[in-house]
Amino acid sequence: MAWSAALAVVGAATSVQTPQVEALLADDVVRSAAVRHLGLEVLCCCLAAAVLFMGLRRSKPTAAGMFNFAPEPGALGTAALLALAAYPLADPLLHQACLAAEQALGVSALFPDPGAGLAAQLVEARDVGDGVSLALHGAASCLVGPLWEETFWRGFFLASMTRVLPLPACVAASSTLFAALHLGPGNLLPIAALSAVCDVLYLRTGSLAAPLLFHAGWNAYELAGILVLGREAFV
Repeated sequence: MAWSAALAVVGAATSVQTPQVEALLADDVVRSAAVRHLGLEVLCCCLAAAVLFMGLRRSKPTAAGMFNFAPEPGALGTAALLALAAYPLADPLLHQACLAAEQALGVSALFPDPGAGLAAQLVEARDVGDGVSLALHGAASCLVGPLWEETFWRGFFLASMTRVLPLPACVAASSTLFAALHLGPGNLLPIAALSAVCDVLYLRTGSLAAPLLFHAGWNAYELAGILVLGREAFV
């Protein structure tokens, strides 16, 4: 309930602009999009932290081992090695296969495509040589976004499920729901697979450090694919 309310606040807050901000960004559409992107991620991060604090402060979750960011020995190296194998498998291989299946079934047009909008913003910032906007998009996608998503999803949601479900069921439910929340054309299988890797990294290490690195690296991989390789969507 609290999380739903927080998301509603996010939606309302991102539609509001002060006259000062509107005047500052009125003549710079590229910079405006980048500032809004980072601002939304920061707002989500703050709201996620507030909701988790209000809901869990009496149970002292850190004392129970939740929300641990200390890297386990070798875990970051393992995450990096998994990334080398998993990223190309997820995109382009799984992404293209899933997209082809959706198109064959005639359902791809039913899915929203928020990644295409971000891709267009990144390309526009690159084409006008706006390094500041690219840096803002990078900070939003590779730092702030992964931080709050991993803290909530792996640190709270997955950790809570392990108390009532077998671990395979936890991974299956977590990865499926995470992919559904990021649903877009061709996204379901690659995002579910990548989420499952993050789940396993967290369950094996008990730390958010490795899944956070894996998640941030994936987003950086997608940004590079758009800016360098000319891909048209952020998976």
